[in-house]
Amino acid sequence: MARSKSISIPITGNSAPLRRELKKASQELTAFGKAQAAYAKASTFAYAAAGTAVAQFAVDSVKAALEDQKSQALLAKQLELTTGARAAQIAGVEDYIESTMLATNITDDALRPALAQLVRVTGNAAEAQKLLTLAADVSVGSGRELGAVVTGLSRAYLGNYGALTRLGISIDETAVQ
Repeated sequence: MARSKSISIPITGNSAPLRRELKKASQELTAFGKAQAAYAKASTFAYAAAGTAVAQFAVDSVKAALEDQKSQALLAKQLELTTGARAAQIAGVEDYIESTMLATNITDDALRPALAQLVRVTGNAAEAQKLLTLAADVSVGSGRELGAVVTGLSRAYLGNYGALTRLGISIDETAVQ
């Protein structure tokens, strides 16, 4: 087996500047290591917070989708019971809801119950859509809640015109007769 031998080479001169620079480099590396550790800790918290926010968004999205699906099913059932509507007619009503939502900036979750109420009152999907368009216009124009306007129009449709005056809509007595 080969034996290793060490060789020493003495270097003469002033080594103080070299030692000073090595000490300075060591201190800078230590500071850099501490900064990296602090960054790692901070980024762990940031990523954890972001992950929590993403998870909450996913949960909220699923809840909203389930509520939207339930709202669609309730309106479809109301249309089937009141007007005998079938799948094609219900799809047409959903298209109407979508276009009304985009035109008025009223959510579909507010439009569907309003339309269901008007369908119950009128017994006719087309008439209910006309009244919902009117209610949406009044709601957007006056700043009143869509539900309150739909309730007023429903009562007026059934002959109780006092609900319209409470909404600030005056009607001529000759028009009532």
